[in-house]
Amino acid sequence: MSGNESLRRELDAASTIIFPSAYLAKLDELKKRFQHSIRVLPEAAGKIARFNCFAYAFGVWDKPRYERLVDQTNNSALMNSGFIMERLDRGELIEIDAAEAQPNDVVVYFAGDRLRHAGRIIAVSGKLTIRSKWGATKSTSTSFGRCHWSTGIRYVSSARPIRKPCLIA
Repeated sequence: MSGNESLRRELDAASTIIFPSAYLAKLDELKKRFQHSIRVLPEAAGKIARFNCFAYAFGVWDKPRYERLVDQTNNSALMNSGFIMERLDRGELIEIDAAEAQPNDVVVYFAGDRLRHAGRIIAVSGKLTIRSKWGATKSTSTSFGRCHWSTGIRYVSSARPIRKPCLIA
């Protein structure tokens, strides 16, 4: 098994860890084994269970309107894979070539034709750096080469960069 595949399996298993201290210890152990660039981000502390990877990638997770909707509906997954797929199908989200990607564009990850995950591009120098939220207790930042899309999520077969629109103010 390649190192990248081994790391993916380990990250998938780690995504089920409930306690932040145990998760941090696991990330540290994996960093020693795989030299990954994954880290927990402080910006979401205290709100991490109130949004998912899609809300984070599209930059609405901390907007007052989104937070009010989460409170009103008691649902932290308002922006889910179905919501994003509808916008892709209607042409409201525009796929771009990886070479055209810019910071704040979004990468959506698929398993076959099923949307599984999303991340926000935060840097494009040399390789794309993609920041995303995994699981209920953490958000992470990972760097990947332009030609090699990857995620800790199992069974991802492809990734597509898309230009980020303004969805919620």
